[in-house]
Amino acid sequence: MIRFFNRFAGSWLSKMILFILTLSMIAFWGLGGLVSTEKGFGQDPIRVGGQAVPMSRLMHAFEAARQQLSRQMMGKYVSPEQALEMGLLDQVVRQHVAELVNAAVEKDLGLTASTAAVQKYVERNPAFAGPTGAFDKNLFYAYLMQTGTNENQLADRLKKELAAQHLRHSVQSVAYVPDALVEIIHRYQNEKRDVSAVLIEPDKIAVAERPTEQQLKDDYEADVEDFMMPERRALTLMRVTPAMMLDKVAVPPEEVEAALAEQRGSFETPEKRAVDQMRFDTAEAARKAMTGLTPANFRQTARTKAGQTDDQTDFGQVAQNELLEDLAAPVFGAKKGAIVGPVQSPMGWHVLLVRDVIPAKTTPAAEMKARIRQRLAEGKTYDTMYEAVRKSEDILGAGGSLEQVESALGLKTQAIQPVDISGKTKAGKQAVENAELMKQAFILQKGETSSFVEDGNGFVVVRVDDILPVKARDFDDVRPELTRRWIAARQKEKLADVAQAVLKRTQGGQPLESQGVFGNFKVLSDTGVTRGNPGKMPAAALPAIFKQKAGLPNAQLTDLPGIGVLVTAVGRITPPKEDAAQTAQMKTALAQTEGEALYRALQAHYTAELGVEVNEKAIQKAFAKYLKTQ
Repeated sequence: MIRFFNRFAGSWLSKMILFILTLSMIAFWGLGGLVSTEKGFGQDPIRVGGQAVPMSRLMHAFEAARQQLSRQMMGKYVSPEQALEMGLLDQVVRQHVAELVNAAVEKDLGLTASTAAVQKYVERNPAFAGPTGAFDKNLFYAYLMQTGTNENQLADRLKKELAAQHLRHSVQSVAYVPDALVEIIHRYQNEKRDVSAVLIEPDKIAVAERPTEQQLKDDYEADVEDFMMPERRALTLMRVTPAMMLDKVAVPPEEVEAALAEQRGSFETPEKRAVDQMRFDTAEAARKAMTGLTPANFRQTARTKAGQTDDQTDFGQVAQNELLEDLAAPVFGAKKGAIVGPVQSPMGWHVLLVRDVIPAKTTPAAEMKARIRQRLAEGKTYDTMYEAVRKSEDILGAGGSLEQVESALGLKTQAIQPVDISGKTKAGKQAVENAELMKQAFILQKGETSSFVEDGNGFVVVRVDDILPVKARDFDDVRPELTRRWIAARQKEKLADVAQAVLKRTQGGQPLESQGVFGNFKVLSDTGVTRGNPGKMPAAALPAIFKQKAGLPNAQLTDLPGIGVLVTAVGRITPPKEDAAQTAQMKTALAQTEGEALYRALQAHYTAELGVEVNEKAIQKAFAKYLKTQ
């Protein structure tokens, strides 16, 4: 059943919706931003092509998703605040937008599929195939039962998906790639060349001389702008985070008791049974399999009588509510080692072995209360944090200092040594990582304090304590760098002479590999080099290599900035062989690429016509009220 569901989730239709949304996203919280609007929109949070989602449905969907998330996290309670932090609201909004866009496209194009096509699709789905590979209606109806879906609902969903697939294939089929173009690309990609090559790197060239003091000073004065130290500022920071508020939050005992009553189930692990099972189409076949059956030969019998592998026989560890109703009572009424059956269910006749009994576990009450109290306190830290920020702003707004805030609210200040606008110290250490905060810090005058800025999951405020203006670094501080620059310049000058000497020898008939007298070559020679598989060749050199003629007299230099100079000589050039299968495959791939481009153009057209609107302010206001009631 899971494979069937995943097939739907990864289908073309869902990918089409995600693509349309991507084109439409501009500005909405963590969504990467859907279009935000308030004018003429009322209080509906979402609208696509004239269709709207009411706020009540959005909030109900968020709450359902939050509860499901709690179950997925092994029963760990996820508060509404935590769910918002995790981006759950963004996901719910995306889902509703996707549904509206999908409905609008289907309506406009009249997309549909026949009942016969849906029936064939279901009958050929491997998720519903029995042991013989044929469609098994028992598996199909078991899926409907487990998902709470009836045949008509499933058929409606499949009709829409199959119709959408037909639209995509129809658009893609229009794409055409000429054979001549395929042949040109085939030749271009598959021509092979044997290349002799050596890389001459400048830092490998020895320079015996060293700069004089005057040469260094002359270079310093000529390039003093390269050695300027940017303006730096000494700061005092104060952060306010939820974690800092934890010891300031009080949780009344009655709240703990109420939450315990609601969440007790998440602290309990029900009794489970490790079960093996055999499934048969008839009761007679199941009874025959039980003749001489023991726990020791159960799996061997399953292989010979039921045609099952060991993996198919192993049902795993299951709780009572995870089994089909017809199987649950007899399995959980049996003892460890017992064989149960034959038992009939909608999926056939079953013979089961209770391999093991895993007792239920319940967390002690004191531990449950402690964990719930911690969760509730964590949930309230945000309100406490916002209140601390508000009180801090009141103190600062009345002319108070960060030290007064520290004293009044128990917060901590942090002294930051002088940093530049990127937040780095003179030594290059990243002392402040908040770019928005640094922008504010470099607008303020000495002694002024910024407003609070978001910082991760909290807030931060900064005061400018001192301003160190732009100035040139001292000559003695940059002497090592000046020396390195001087030597590098000499190496670059010699590199040109060395490369020309190597090129001249090569063009005169001396192979590159025999010229290692300089001791600064990196041999990169390789055979069968293609544009798609350069081997040892630097990618930047390929255009020149594939224009080069064969033979040592045609050797050439290729300058690779930041790397060195590559000297190459091309040997054998092998034209590509005719390969009908490869060119056919290439033509298909090119046609698919062209078809996707056409289809993306169609998607963009519908996105522009439909329009996607999200009322950000209405959502923020509604969820602020929602959080207060939780």
